[in-house]
Amino acid sequence: KPDPPRLKCPHEGCNHYAHAKGDMDRHLESRAHKEPAWDCRMCTTKCQRADSLKRH
Repeated sequence: KPDPPRLKCPHEGCNHYAHAKGDMDRHLESRAHKEPAWDCRMCTTKCQRADSLKRH
């Protein structure tokens, strides 16, 4: 039986758990907790990626 994940993401409201520190580091460096980089000029929508903004 595999060991259960032992590291919980420190960000409030995030339910991500990881088995290893490297996995948690990758999660924290991902877009999961970064501010959106793309702002819509017509409204208050913010997107993580340019293609998402274009689709919006």
